[in-house]
Amino acid sequence: LVELGNTFNETAFAGRWYRFGGLPNMQELSEKCTTYDYRYTGSGYEVREQGQTAGGSAVSQTNMLTQPKKGV
Repeated sequence: LVELGNTFNETAFAGRWYRFGGLPNMQELSEKCTTYDYRYTGSGYEVREQGQTAGGSAVSQTNMLTQPKKGV
């Protein structure tokens, strides 16, 4: 677990993030032109990922990141 501290703002962290570069990851379908949309749910984040495979096909997936307790 990662301790976020008392100054981390869950709502401000939400929104669109862009990935530039990176290493192949078996958990992610997209390999290029990837965006992540984080939506804070009150107990973590719903993350929608969109991008392209290495061959250029459009892909998307949605995952949940849960927060066992505030600040963690």
